Amino acid sequence: RFYSARDLINLYMSPVDSRFHYDVFRPDNEKFPLARYAEQFMGIQEPGETIFIPAANPHAVRNLEDIHGISMNYVDASNVKLSILQRIWEMEGGDVELYTDGVSIIHGLVSDQRHMSFGDWKAQDWKRTKYDLF
Repeated sequence: RFYSARDLINLYMSPVDSRFHYDVFRPDNEKFPLARYAEQFMGIQEPGETIFIPAANPHAVRNLEDIHGISMNYVDASNVKLSILQRIWEMEGGDVELYTDGVSIIHGLVSDQRHMSFGDWKAQDWKRTKYDLF
């Protein structure tokens, strides 16, 4: 389950950490009345599938059975500015150069991008991909 970053105000984020007081698995709209205005997206991830949750979007996961899970952060056009800013805040200035040298981190989008399983995405030779959008 996840929400748009626009709905942060409706989800009662804790002022001291990145948790939320509103529990998406046990919703209490009387205690948290603004939550009814937040648009929730839900899905079930099947084996071999990847779910992309854009940066800064609140999310929660409930595993329906025992799993081995892999989670990683991914930088794309939707969050590159946030990623650079985070590196600067964390005093990792050398990493910022990776975004600007045009070689280390590929720039651009593919107009005919298709749905890919995680295995296909991992096997893709991204440095040889032709990026035709910005």
